[in-house]
Order: sequence, then structure tokens, then C-alpha cells
Amino acid sequence: MRKTLLFLLVFIGLYAFNLSDISVSGTEGNTIVEFTFDGEVSYTDFTMDDKIVIDLLNTKGLEGKTWDVNNGGIKNIQISEIPSGDILRVIVSCDQEYSYTISQQDSKLVMEISTGTEDFGPMNIGGAETIPPVEETEVKETETTETQEEVTPPTRVVKKKGISMEFENADMTTALRAIAEYAGMNIVIGDDVKGTVTLKLDNIYWEDALRLILQTKGYAYVIEGNVIRVGTGKQFEAEREAREL
Repeated sequence: MRKTLLFLLVFIGLYAFNLSDISVSGTEGNTIVEFTFDGEVSYTDFTMDDKIVIDLLNTKGLEGKTWDVNNGGIKNIQISEIPSGDILRVIVSCDQEYSYTISQQDSKLVMEISTGTEDFGPMNIGGAETIPPVEETEVKETETTETQEEVTPPTRVVKKKGISMEFENADMTTALRAIAEYAGMNIVIGDDVKGTVTLKLDNIYWEDALRLILQTKGYAYVIEGNVIRVGTGKQFEAEREAREL
């Protein structure tokens, strides 16, 4: 499974970017999918079998729509919303697994899929008629898991996910929420957790990345079941002492 986590978070506020158009074309053996926005968006991407998934942070537009493509190795493209994470999810369903790259070109994300396709002209599907799916596609990750030797109920299952991350002046809470969403965990962030973070990590387990970020800023975390709690070391120490009384 290929997983990448790429953040171009120069500024993220309450403003939500808008996905306005999608086009598909074929050139030199690659299928090109262009996503047009009204600004430079931040995103994560990963694959699940023959699907390429892009999670767009703080983005709206074209929610709930599905388009049949049936060209250039792409079967269809679906758009859905994840309200809990302020995320717009794009699922590109292919006829088999392909390698791909994604680049940001001003207000566009350009996906190049190595399909070996013949050249074909641009297909503008942003304004195409919506095809309602019979059953909403749900991305489920099948991965090798391991359970820690010493756990207290409920048992915590650790998902091994190698990710690459690039943060540039990212708001701390936004970055932490994105990591939690990526890992399939819930997260509670204390009011004292503030600031920005800049870093670049390649192929690292998500919890190691979380720990490094928090240690750099002097914060701590605990995992209780499927919930990550982030706060100050003094806060968690006070909780521990209170439990011992």
C-alpha cells in the first residue's frame, strides 16, 4: 500500500477552498486528472487496492457527486464529505492498480496516472450529470495490525502505516487533526496546545511522527482506546496524581 501525507500549509484559517472543476485527459501514456480550486489547497493522498484517494483539507464543492469516466484506466470519480475533519474526499476508481504522482500548480492539483493509455482529449466532468451511486463507496484499509503486549481495556490495535509528511508553518491543531484522521483515530486537543510547526519526514510510522511533533513543542499525549489526547506534561501528571489519591 502506498501512502503519502503532504501538507502545503502556509496558511490555514477558517476559510474553505472550493473545488470547482475536474478534467480528465490522456497524453504520452499517462492519464491526467486536473482538479481546479480557488486557491492552493492542502491534502493527503493514499491508495486502497485500485482506488486513489485524496483528502482535501478545508475544502468544499461538488460533494456527493459521482461521474463515470470509463477512459484512460479510470472507471469513475466520486466526491464525498467528511464533516468531522473538514475534509472533502475524492476517490478515483481505476480498472487496476497504477502508480501515480500528484503535483500542485498554483490553484490546481494535477494527478498523473501511469496507465499506458492512448492520447485522448480533455473530458470536463465538473459540470457533468451526476450519477448517484447505488451504495456509497467506503474506503476500508486492510492492513497488518499488532496488539501491544501490555494493554488495558479496551485493547488498542496499532495500525502500521508508513507515511511521509511535509509541514510548512502548519497550525498545530490542524496538523494534529490531519494525522488523527489519517490514522483513523479520534483526537482531543487541550486548550493550551498552540503554535505552528514546520518539518519534513519520510516513510515514518504515524505515531512516531506525532510524538516527534509534540516533543519538539514541549507537549505530550496519551492514547486511550481509539482516542488520542494531547496536552501538557503537567496536565497529565496532575491527572495521574489525582488517580493515585
